[in-house]
Amino acid sequence: MPIPELCEPFEHRGRELLAVFTEFDEKAEGFEPGRLTRVIRILILDEDAVLMESGDVIRRLRTGQTYLLKPKKMSGAGLVEIDLHPVDGRSVERTF
Repeated sequence: MPIPELCEPFEHRGRELLAVFTEFDEKAEGFEPGRLTRVIRILILDEDAVLMESGDVIRRLRTGQTYLLKPKKMSGAGLVEIDLHPVDGRSVERTF
């Protein structure tokens, strides 16, 4: 179970659920020096994940930002990791 202090509310199909939200830069593969990918991800319980499909929309209630769900990564430990893509079209890859 995720640590309650790290969880925040999200809305999916009118249902509220708790998830751990993370957002960070990740370096690209070695053949693309200088490229960073913005990783936006949630960690949720299995019972919440079974109600979600890739391409569904989820809303972060704290900010109102909406995201498209990418394919799930099952852990086998009761938690599921799902990458998110901003609906507003923000680029998640950039070069410096």
